[in-house]
Amino acid sequence: MPPSLLQTLLGSLLDSPAVVEIAEKVGGKALSILKAHFTFSAYEINQAYSDGYGYTVVAISVGLAAPDKKLALTQKIFNSKITREFAAQIEQHYLQPFAQQHGLKSDELQAFRKQAVKSLKAFAKHKDKLFQFEQLTDEDLVALISYRETFALTDLVLEQMQCLEKVDDTLAAFLRFEGLLGESVVFFFRELVRQDERLEKTQAALQREGLCIEVRTLQTALKTVEENLSQAISEKSANLVEVAQQLQDLRKTEAAWQTRHEQLLRFSRRFDTRLEEMLAWAKDVYSTLEEIHEDVIETKEEVKLTKSLAEEILQLVTKLMAYQGLSSQVKPRDEFTQHNSESMQLIRKAASQLKELPQQNPDYSRVSIMVGSALSSTGDLEAAERLFSQAIENAHNQADKALAYFNLFQVQLRRQAYTEALDNLQAAIAIEPQRYALHDIRKYPLERLLGAGGMGCVFLCQNHNRLIRQKRVVVKCLWESLKGTLDEVFKEPFIMRDIAGDYIPEPLDFGYVDSFKQERAYFVTEYIDGAVDGEAWLEKYGPMDLETGLAVGLQIAKGLQIAHEAGIFHLDLKPANILLKNTSEVSKTSEDSISVKIIDFGLSKVATSLRNEAAVSRSRSGLSTFGQAVFGTLDYAPPEQQGFSQYGKPSATSDVFAFGATMYRLWTSLSPRRFSERKLPEVQALRELLFDCVEEVPKQRHSSARQLSRDLKAIKDNAEKRPQAELAQRRAEEERKRQEDEKAWQKAGQQNIKAAYQTYSEGGTLKQYAVEAKKRLPAIKEPEELASLSQAERKEDEKAWQKACQQNIKAAYQAYLNGNTLKKYAEEAQKRLQVLASYRYIDNGDGTVTDNKTGLILLKNANCFGRQNWETALQKAANLAHGQCGLCDGSKAGDWRLPTKDEWEEMVDKKYKKPALSNAAGTDQWKESDAFPGVQSGCYWAATAYADGTSFAWYVDIYDGGVYVADKVNTYYMWPVRGGQ
Repeated sequence: MPPSLLQTLLGSLLDSPAVVEIAEKVGGKALSILKAHFTFSAYEINQAYSDGYGYTVVAISVGLAAPDKKLALTQKIFNSKITREFAAQIEQHYLQPFAQQHGLKSDELQAFRKQAVKSLKAFAKHKDKLFQFEQLTDEDLVALISYRETFALTDLVLEQMQCLEKVDDTLAAFLRFEGLLGESVVFFFRELVRQDERLEKTQAALQREGLCIEVRTLQTALKTVEENLSQAISEKSANLVEVAQQLQDLRKTEAAWQTRHEQLLRFSRRFDTRLEEMLAWAKDVYSTLEEIHEDVIETKEEVKLTKSLAEEILQLVTKLMAYQGLSSQVKPRDEFTQHNSESMQLIRKAASQLKELPQQNPDYSRVSIMVGSALSSTGDLEAAERLFSQAIENAHNQADKALAYFNLFQVQLRRQAYTEALDNLQAAIAIEPQRYALHDIRKYPLERLLGAGGMGCVFLCQNHNRLIRQKRVVVKCLWESLKGTLDEVFKEPFIMRDIAGDYIPEPLDFGYVDSFKQERAYFVTEYIDGAVDGEAWLEKYGPMDLETGLAVGLQIAKGLQIAHEAGIFHLDLKPANILLKNTSEVSKTSEDSISVKIIDFGLSKVATSLRNEAAVSRSRSGLSTFGQAVFGTLDYAPPEQQGFSQYGKPSATSDVFAFGATMYRLWTSLSPRRFSERKLPEVQALRELLFDCVEEVPKQRHSSARQLSRDLKAIKDNAEKRPQAELAQRRAEEERKRQEDEKAWQKAGQQNIKAAYQTYSEGGTLKQYAVEAKKRLPAIKEPEELASLSQAERKEDEKAWQKACQQNIKAAYQAYLNGNTLKKYAEEAQKRLQVLASYRYIDNGDGTVTDNKTGLILLKNANCFGRQNWETALQKAANLAHGQCGLCDGSKAGDWRLPTKDEWEEMVDKKYKKPALSNAAGTDQWKESDAFPGVQSGCYWAATAYADGTSFAWYVDIYDGGVYVADKVNTYYMWPVRGGQ
């Protein structure tokens, strides 16, 4: 037996991953443990391999023969439940996919079955003639825990079989398919050896010495070291390098285990709950080998007479689907399958025959899935959904159920039923995570399906990756991606992060779900709360005005300019790939009040887009909502991206074309398929620029993104000049009138006689103080009247004024002016009111404070209730009323509430820390008793729940003004408000 084959078999036995750094440097200690406990002789190992091989070839022959009684298995074997289940696995996972891949027709497949059963029977009889070996060497023993390159086990076994008798090429290809032969041999070899307690003792001894680690312990260790690394980074610890090395070693152990062990044990997982029963079945089958007959000759007439209805439907649909490139698993590209009248008739026939098949039939679920998949490719999503649901209800195995759930996800995604689609995807993942997870769900658990397009689907996920700080991330799962090393495949997105990070969401992570096969790539970016894509913006706000569009267009052009100068093209620019967010803060990229991020930048070379399939079909007819959206992206693609080779290859000018089409859409809300000059803003230079962008011939378009930026900047500057001049003139006139009115009012106040206030009221100024002048007239005393006033009236006025000054709030000065005293200090009271009117916070004198920035009325006592959980905080705020917490404002239960998340973001002032609040004047940081007492530099609840049906809600940390999410059972402070909204 070749040493590589023996060592590969031995390396499959243990259930615990070896610690990689130890396995790579196995010393005397490990070898002595292996020699002490793994005392199997060479004869025992050789016998287990020989028997495992024999069970393998006869079991595969039974799997091939079982679906057809004409191959004459004994009734005992044919009626066995394990035989049917094993045959179903061979049929579903190996034979049918193999036949589709090699284009075997029905009669060819039947002939292959017959010949393969005959050949495998012959090979099974000669199992004892396989290569022998004399002894187990130290190198062989070390293979138990040493992670080496996995050899092509199937090819090694086939080499031995070829020495016994020539193996037919088609049979050899089938045995190689998905590693069937090698994985089956490993399965039976492992189960034969694992029955011996010596293997269990060997594994326990290795674990005690730290040379192997249990899988669940490995996951715990990984989590612990990741936490230690995060802490070491934050504390800048001296052992940072050591902790990072520990994490690297553990991840290497995990990766090696998954890559090698998962590959070797893929076959056994299909029967992992019935291993002993499976082994006993194989022995029984081998003992009755002579009862398996292969000499019955079939005719087409006999096939028609004996084939069940289920087989008829499967044969009909399988042949059609293989020709159309379809399979039982629905794929996004199935949407664009081009059927003719003949294929449509065959699918309708299969659907009609399925109605006659009883749901109790063991094959009903499998047939329903196949027919449902075919129907989905015709656009009949309703019928497909119905069949997949029936398949779930009638599934005889978990594999069929998982596939039906996944197919439901695909068809519901096409009609944008995202909530139901996500539920079904999670159901599929719960059954078979390795097959149906679209990204690493351990790191990034699913939260919401955000959408889907030609490249892939996008999820909002929680972040459990401790190396990333964000609480939530966006994960884009690609339908189809290039193969290669991850660093090479995702090179461009990370170049964009380094050179144009202000214009794209920050890339955070990437990977393959199946690293070994380099399948199901995913890409992780930051989540920008409050941002919407261009299409959602149009739906919410309508077409952009000139100023907004220019601000957005200029930022897009600058992002393209930086990318193009680095040799990176987007090649899928459209409104749906533009994220927009209103912001009052100055962004890093622009002084505009709208922030722009371009998504999917750098992914054009990573993933293929279904837009190419749409371009080939040339028709929107019959497409789902998803298909229509993919087809709609062609409106933004220039001719060279739609298959018209005379225009050359896609280049920077392709992005210029897409830019013109995108901006037309944002300014007009119309499809860019037909440009209309009169629909655009009335700026001729802008109209000419956009029309130049979408020229059919690339050389006639705008020359570069840099030139595009320059021209847009010039248009923006010119557009701003005229309105700015007009605005300046209007503001100057308004200021002149305001000053004139102020002067007139001051004069009236200084004279403080009836004639002066009447002159002001009847004058030609703005009369900002007309109401106040009217109030003062009845209380004004003429000089002759003042002379006769008593000393008591003067004292009363002085007392009222002193009271107002002591309170020093707006309400006090207004009360003085509205009172019935002499109002000797009316002018000073008016001045102080004007000063207070400019304050951020105004004390209302009734236990409340008005926030002039938000318009909210705040409870003056900022810590009246202490800490409460979220539900209690909501209830206590709603029950707050006059007479509680120092209130004398006449409010009643139901008037008060907690601030919303958005209101909190307006209330805090992040210029300050501990707390993030300004003083009453808005000129400095808040200090105790300034406007309101009792503010805690801690967390305050918001009224906003995180999402419907979840146990989380938003809160603000007054320490720094940040708004975050927490479990509703946490206890935080509460600060009731009223008004607003």
